[in-house]
Amino acid sequence: MPNVNVLLGETTIETNTDFNGYFELKVKMNDTLTFKQVEYNSKEITITKDSQYYLTLKMDLDVQYDLFVVGLVATDSDYIHRKTPEEIKEEERIETIRKQNRKVFYKRLFKKRLETQRARRKQIKNGKIERTKIGKLLYVATNIFRKRK
Repeated sequence: MPNVNVLLGETTIETNTDFNGYFELKVKMNDTLTFKQVEYNSKEITITKDSQYYLTLKMDLDVQYDLFVVGLVATDSDYIHRKTPEEIKEEERIETIRKQNRKVFYKRLFKKRLETQRARRKQIKNGKIERTKIGKLLYVATNIFRKRK
């Protein structure tokens, strides 16, 4: 079942199952995982040596549906890395620089395209290069509606 919320014990560490019901979370032996889904009763399991668990969640209306959840259990002593305020500020600073660089890049790109387009129009106007077939058709069509002096 996709999008089941998986919580680690009494902590704020959580993840969601993917479309196939899989998830990945670093845990220790004897940790408790809680599985929650809207309109279903929650289910708790305690981590043992098993690396795969097959669970069934019941709907609140006592209608039973099978839920297939497979999780990869890593029994490392470390939990998921939490970012320090300095790391968060550094990431925000880098993202701001990237946004500014993107703006500059696209402004340059637009300016270059505009200059190329103007140069091409000037060449067409001076007769140095010929219009494409569609360009000729559009030129004739628009000239019909232009005011003549």
